[in-house]
Order: sequence, then C-alpha cells, then structure tokens
Amino acid sequence: MKRIVAALFSVLLLGANASTQCSSPLSRFHGEDAYTIDGRNVMTVLYDGTQSLRVSPDGGDLRFENVIHYTKQLGSHVHKKTARVVRLLTPDLREIRTSLNQDEDSLSLLDQPFAARIDAKTLAALAGLQQAIPFTASSPLGGAPLHGTLRSAGMPKRAPAGGVRVAFTASGPMRGPLPELPTASIDGRISLVGTAEYDATGALVRLRSRLQIHGVLAASGQSGPIEILFVRRFAPDCSPAATPAASPVPTPSP
Repeated sequence: MKRIVAALFSVLLLGANASTQCSSPLSRFHGEDAYTIDGRNVMTVLYDGTQSLRVSPDGGDLRFENVIHYTKQLGSHVHKKTARVVRLLTPDLREIRTSLNQDEDSLSLLDQPFAARIDAKTLAALAGLQQAIPFTASSPLGGAPLHGTLRSAGMPKRAPAGGVRVAFTASGPMRGPLPELPTASIDGRISLVGTAEYDATGALVRLRSRLQIHGVLAASGQSGPIEILFVRRFAPDCSPAATPAASPVPTPSP
C-alpha cells in the first residue's frame, strides 16, 4: 500500500515509456484562487489554458518538459502567459532535479497532487483496492505533512475500459507565506480533496482537486480570519485547435 501512495503522489511520471492516445497530448485546465478575509472576498484569480508534456532521454536521465499556455484573470485585467517547467529524473525514479521552473502560479501538471502517469503495477493495485487506505504526503503549500485516506472511486460509464478512478481526502497544518500575498503569513489548517482518472496505460486523463485553507492572517496593516480556496481541473484535449480563454470556473465537487 505504501508503494501505491508513493507512486500516486510523485511529482513526476512513472512508467514514462508507456504509450498514450495522443502523440503530443494537450491537457485543458481551469483554475480558481479565491481569498476571503473577515467574510469578505478580497481577491479571485481565474486561470484557463492548455499544457503539453514531453518526455525524452537526457544522458542517463529522463527529461520532462511541461509547457503551459494560459490566461490569468484578476478582476478586469487579463494577461496571456507562457511558462515552462523542466525536471530530470534518474533511471531508478528516485532522484528529481529541477533545471527550470517558471510556474509562478502552480499550474504545472508536474506539481499536482496526483502523478501524471503511474506504472502498470500501481495501476493494477489501484484497480484491486477494496477499502480506503491511509497515507501521509507533503502539503503543496509549506511542505507540512498531510494525513488522509485514498480509495477507489469507481469509473464513470463514459470512461474507456481498463482504467481506474481514485479519490482522496487529507488535512494538516498550514503555516507560512501565501501565493499572491507575499507580505502575508497564515496560521491555520489545510484540507485537500481530489479525484483522478487514469487510462489503461496509466496516463492521467482527468483530475479535479480542491485545496482549502482556514486560518488567521497576519499581514502589513491587516489581520483576521481568512479562507482560501484553490481549485484545479484538468481534462484531456488532443485537438491542436484548442485555445485558452478566460472564463469563470465553478467549484468542482470531487
């Protein structure tokens, strides 16, 4: 069971030589970051775009290059942005080195709660899950340990045969600085809820995650109770005609 958790919550691919349905797959994604202080919404940031992920040999390592094209909307201001994340993984899949990280908005497929690909053994183990299993993983904000459970969620009827769908819930402490609020720090708790679908090759084809923080804010000139919601949704898109567009993002229900 520990091996399942390690494979799922790796930030890089496992079984990278497995084939996918698209030679150069694009993933459509949507995101929403909402900040509420003293019961009042003070900022909402919307994201919309596509990502591509390429894997290639680099000496004795594997090179993962994630290219992100998206729009970022804050109020009436809309910005078109491009980011790249490049990481190297040793052949034994243990050591990870980041050679480039331009992902200031934490949108990369390589940084989501679930791995972008899992190997055949992990896929089979997930398909055979009969009950929820406990796990511990590092928080995406601050690195504090999150404790929760992982379970099989059952594949929807539209999904291809041979895949799996998993869900998890986790929570833990949150202390430290906040994205978009560099002069602020928070002391509170973080909760994470998500579902992920993998196809028969072990490729991640759909992901929904919701990270919520409740705590007390300390910042220059203001303080008080704060609630922050980070939503990320990924879905497959192999069409080269897909283009980013900014639009409101509903909160998913994993």
